[in-house]
Formats: sequence, structure tokens, C-alpha cells
Amino acid sequence: MKFAGGFEPTLLPDSEKKELCESLLREFGVTQWRATDRGELIHSCPLPNTRHRNGDRNPSASVNYRKLTFNCLGCGSKGGLLWWIATCRGEGSEEARAWLEGATGTGQTVMDLPRLLELLDALASPASPRAPIPRYDQSVLAPWTEWPIHHPYLTDQPPDGRGCPSSTLQFFSIGYSDQYFDGTERIIIPLFWRDDLVGWQARRIAPWDEPKYKNSPDFPRDRLIYNSHDLPTAVVVESPLSVLRHHHHCPNLLATFGAEVAASQMQWLQRYQRTVLWYDNDPAGWEATERVGRALEPYNSVWVVQSPYDADPADLDDTTVEQLIEDAVPLSIWQQPQELQQLEWRPM
Repeated sequence: MKFAGGFEPTLLPDSEKKELCESLLREFGVTQWRATDRGELIHSCPLPNTRHRNGDRNPSASVNYRKLTFNCLGCGSKGGLLWWIATCRGEGSEEARAWLEGATGTGQTVMDLPRLLELLDALASPASPRAPIPRYDQSVLAPWTEWPIHHPYLTDQPPDGRGCPSSTLQFFSIGYSDQYFDGTERIIIPLFWRDDLVGWQARRIAPWDEPKYKNSPDFPRDRLIYNSHDLPTAVVVESPLSVLRHHHHCPNLLATFGAEVAASQMQWLQRYQRTVLWYDNDPAGWEATERVGRALEPYNSVWVVQSPYDADPADLDDTTVEQLIEDAVPLSIWQQPQELQQLEWRPM
């Protein structure tokens, strides 16, 4: 498979990729490994905050230098190369790439840096086979979920908080970091898929901290759904925070992590008998309503919440949300609101 510029990563010499992976192992404190004829380097797991029996004295992790993937049978964590680098360093994929651009720690690897970055960009290309969805040892959440109470930002009623029930926050394993990797104070929203922890979003508390959301390395936001369920009707919103706010009385809410809904997410939504779209009242949300709605019409009954508010579901009370969902209209007659009502309070 060839990518932009004629680069073909499958033809890159295994010797160069092996040299790179061995350099990275040394960078992350691994001093011993053994190679297999399948392209694996077997070693002790270097990931932080994982719980291995006997400290992983019997090496259970491997980096496959042919596929540029990581897998640990001991703690269950796995992912692509950038995900592995970012996780070992406690940062995001972009920071990991920037670290590679500075050539820090990769030493005198045979693969020159421009060629390495070209490889990584090609592997991230939409034309390439996707990197595996990451999987984490759930113990990585422990520093964020072992607080005695949930943060008041989530549990207090507006305007001081978001009014999320503690039982809902416990159900979704919501955590809190008083000093996230970037030094900011954030709410941790894990994403589980088929009982596996595949990543998390770190949502700011202070309105001046940017960005609003920071994702775990290789967060699969364009491939998965938040709160996927087996109920016949799905009420589709943008933000997991809307799900957390109203799950106690609307368990069929699910979130697509924003208005940029990917084809794989639409395929998942096709499985429902009835879909109620409730995207934010802004140009991006209106465009998503049209695009997602038209894509789903051949597969299920599509309705739209006709909200008059300049607010998303997380900002509204239970009664208002229930009434708006009940009053949803078919996509064929839905219209963009001409004027929006402002709330008396504004969330952070």
C-alpha cells in the first residue's frame, strides 16, 4: 500500500524499524529483551500505573517492530507506536510526536528522523490500515477515581456545578485529577468498549485552561460511541457530559464526542430502530443534524429535538430535557431555529 509522496511503509527495512524500537525500549528503562521470528521484542512491561503480578518478572509485553504496535498480555494494554510512546511518557500523541521531532532519546537510531516522521504520518493517513484501538489496564484510573467524593463541579447544582448524580458518576467511573499531565485541574471521563478501557477525556474545570478537552493517546473518538447501549431508541448528543447529567432519567442518551461524526460511528447508529438527534444549536450542530440524519434515514426512523435554547442538554433541567425529547419532530420537517433563548446561567 502506497501513501502520499509514493512512500510505502511496508517496504521499510525491518532492520531500521527494529533499531528504532530497541532505542525506544532503552529510553523507557528496558535493558533486556528477546526477539522472535514474528518480529516481536519480548520484554517486561514499561507502562506506568499498571498492576502486574510479581512486577512482571516473567516478561509479558512485546513491541512488534514490523507492525509498529505494542501489546502486553500481563496488564492487557495495547496500541500503536505513538500511543506506546505517549503512554510511557505520560502525555498525548501530539506531544509524543513533538518529542520525536526533537530526536530526544532516540539516540543514533539507524532510521533518520525525517524518514521516521514520514512513516508515522503515513501510518496515520486515512488511506492506511488503522492502528489498533488502545486498551489499558484499568488500574491506570486508580489515582483519579479513589477520591472519597466526586468533585463539586460535577455534583453541585447550577450555577455552581453541573448537577450530575453521584450514582451516575460512579456508574461511569468518573474521576478527578488535581494536577493532570499538563498541570491543570481536570475531570477524567473514561471510555469503555466491550468492557475494555480504551481511553479517556480530561475535561477542564477552570474556564481559562486550554484546551477544553485533552484526550488520552490515540483516543478513538471517531470510531466509538459513548454510552453505547442495546435499547431500541438512541438519543444522540455531542458531549459525554450531557450523558452524565441526564443518564439517571434518560439512559438511552449516547454521545459522538462532538459534531464531526465519522462513518464508523454512523454505522453503529444504524443498528437502532429509532434515532433522536440532539446536536448543539450552532452551525456545526445544524450541519451534523442534516448530514447524520440523511445518512441514517435508510436504516431507521430519524427524529430531531427542536430545542429553542442556546444550550446543550447538559445545561438543561430534567423536566425540560424530557419534554424536548418527547416533542421531537421527524427529520423531514425539522428546521433550524431562527432565534435562540439564553439561559439565566452560563456553564464553565
